[in-house]
Formats: sequence, structure tokens, C-alpha cells
Amino acid sequence: MRNLVNKFLYLVCFIGLTAASGLAQGGNQGLVEGFVTDNSGAVITAAAVTISDAAKGTQLESTSDKGGRFIFPVLPSGTYSVKVTASGFAPSVTNNVIVTVGAKIALSISLSIESASEQITVNTEVPVVDTARTTVSATSSTSPC
Repeated sequence: MRNLVNKFLYLVCFIGLTAASGLAQGGNQGLVEGFVTDNSGAVITAAAVTISDAAKGTQLESTSDKGGRFIFPVLPSGTYSVKVTASGFAPSVTNNVIVTVGAKIALSISLSIESASEQITVNTEVPVVDTARTTVSATSSTSPC
């Protein structure tokens, strides 16, 4: 009987320590993940994703994978901004992403094609040409040998 009680106590202690260990690892953290696509729904690979918490001064960076997915698996609780940039697309910023303890936040970010802009400068000043003068002039110089 005493052996059975000892085994029961060991089991209770083991379960208690395992649960406490899991809670300690979870702490005050959450997760933010998402997908980056274009306006047509096609995934965008290698998009730069930056998540920042201005109040704490923290910033983390990631890149979307070949499926357009990004993940920030361990984020302290807080309010974040997510900025996504990719070559040929206009940047996207998502503000007020609130991460709470144990939260799993899924974002779907759609980037629009960046509009091309070109600036052309036209100069309307006419160069000064003296049309009344008809002489030809030349300048020569001699140097001593």
C-alpha cells in the first residue's frame, strides 16, 4: 500500500512540474503569423516583414517563404505595427496589432503594384544666338620651341 501511495505522489509531482514548466515558457507571449499576396491573390515570396512595438522600442524582421507565409512565434504582449515591403509593390502597414498572452493572430496582407512615376523637366529658355553678326574668328597660340 505504501508503495502505491509513493507512486501516486511521484505522479502528482511530475504532472505539477510539467505544467509549471509549460506555463513558465508561455509567459506573456503570443504569436503573429500571416500570408502576403498581391491584389489577384497570388503569393508574394521574399517579402520583407517587420513587426515593431514603438512603446517598448522593439523590432523584429522576417521574410515570407515560398508560400507567402511569415511567422513571429514568440512575441511579448503589446501593441504592434506590421510593415510589409516587396520589390515592385507599394509598402503596406498594419497598425494596432494587439498581442495578448497565448494569442495566435493571423494576418492576410495584400500588396498592390507600385505605380511608376517619372519626372521630366522641360527647359523653355532659348539659347542666345547673335544672328546679326557674320564674322568668323579664330584663336591661335604659338609656343616657343
